[in-house]
Amino acid sequence: MSLTLHYDNLQGFEQPVVLVRTQKGTETIAAAKQDAQGATFEIKGQSKHLMVKFSDAANEERSEGDHLWRYVAGRGKTIFHKLWFRSWTPFVYTSQPQGVEEQSAQDCAGSYEYKHELYISESGGRVALGANLLSQKGATFGFFHPHAARVYLVGDFNNWQHPTVENANPRKFIPMTLHRGYFDSPNVWLAKVDEAQVGHGYKFYVEYGSLADEQPMDGMLTTDPYARVFGESYERNDAVIVDPTTFKWQDSAFKTPAIHDLIIYQLHPHGFTWESPDIAPEHQGKYAGIVDRIQAGYFDRLGVTALYLMPLAEVPTPQPGLGYNTSVFHALERDFG
Repeated sequence: MSLTLHYDNLQGFEQPVVLVRTQKGTETIAAAKQDAQGATFEIKGQSKHLMVKFSDAANEERSEGDHLWRYVAGRGKTIFHKLWFRSWTPFVYTSQPQGVEEQSAQDCAGSYEYKHELYISESGGRVALGANLLSQKGATFGFFHPHAARVYLVGDFNNWQHPTVENANPRKFIPMTLHRGYFDSPNVWLAKVDEAQVGHGYKFYVEYGSLADEQPMDGMLTTDPYARVFGESYERNDAVIVDPTTFKWQDSAFKTPAIHDLIIYQLHPHGFTWESPDIAPEHQGKYAGIVDRIQAGYFDRLGVTALYLMPLAEVPTPQPGLGYNTSVFHALERDFG
């Protein structure tokens, strides 16, 4: 029985070899073949348990670090004849993972023309995470994940099609491309969808394609950590595409009071007006209720000059709650309005 190992060799090893550690010791095996996808290695009479990492026979100083020893267990009841390895992660893949694009995420995002005044974060590189509308039509989607084998974009624009959905239609799948992103490592996935529109719900389907000890990891649907708005269903928790450029800022004349003039009032957006008779029922427990009291002079009568709102970010459960179980940081709590 033999086992074929595929290694991407993005390290650029001149003479790639694999170090195979078993109970009998460590063996060095040269590459059987090298091609555009990397290098392949053949292990004959495989041990039930082994560990592997890759090195350069021409320069051992370029060997992978010890943190990249991969444990290939007995593989449970399933016998794998082929396994794939990436140069930046200790994961062991049971199917061929997505290759890395030559264009970096920053260069790719920089090639798109986004809507005027749309803010694209430059934290760690302008890689356009989340859903971002283009100037003409459609949107781009960015997702950070350093270990997934493949990632698919799913949503209203493709009838929520992905590899494990019932009655899957591969023609409607939207595979995302993998690019070098943070720390110049392959960890940012991008997709451009012309059909994407404001109001469409969407998620990401993460296909791990790798082993967790002896068992393959299942794929999963996950929400966008950069989502600005969520749908009404807490069970589905779909992210929703929005156009933030339509908001007209009116705070240009605002000046923060001097520190010696600050009289701070801390409040919770829900608890502050919930079941309050002076607030219209449809505004109770919402931002609108706070605005109502500002306009009614509530804080002026108290002498308050600044409001300190308790956590506003989305939490995975309906209100009431204090907001300290935040699930994402870019979306305001939907229950507050």
